[in-house]
Amino acid sequence: MTVLVLVGGRGSRLGGPKHSAPLCGKPLLRWVLDSVPSDLGEVIVVSPVRPGGLDDADWIWDPGKGPAVALRTAAEHLDGRALLVGGDMPLLEPDALRLVYKIPSEATVPLWSNGFMEPLHAAYDMGAVLRTTSNSLHGLVWELNPALVSAEYMVWRFGSHIFFNVNTEEDLARATRILRSLRSRECS
Repeated sequence: MTVLVLVGGRGSRLGGPKHSAPLCGKPLLRWVLDSVPSDLGEVIVVSPVRPGGLDDADWIWDPGKGPAVALRTAAEHLDGRALLVGGDMPLLEPDALRLVYKIPSEATVPLWSNGFMEPLHAAYDMGAVLRTTSNSLHGLVWELNPALVSAEYMVWRFGSHIFFNVNTEEDLARATRILRSLRSRECS
């Protein structure tokens, strides 16, 4: 299994690159990487620029044209299925990732009852991704034959924080509060 971590946003609402934003004494991206247990396989960061301090993760260059193009670029280097997560998602739950990965499909994506999907907490077949043409991640998902998992069920089972991503200073403050409540020893 491979876990792809997309790091592509400029962090304009955060005032700088999101991946290096400090969260409880560590860069935001470090929280994401540390939340992926070793049994989930190789972790590969997909980014236009190799973020510093990533000696424990491989890197694939991303042309910076959005998440769908980044996923297709990564798929050129991989076989089989891979999990895809955002580099701004510090509260990932390993069991939630395992659940999504275990459902066989060209794409396994959490979907909310209102129709909103979570394509950055999903599993994709790399060969199928290479056959897609959409430049939007949502469009890419619908080009595949997706298995849709209830996002409400996942929140009920794993917690309301599993899809949380950081975009602003307020999000960083909220992530700090959540981390303190979940992992108090790691975030003082």
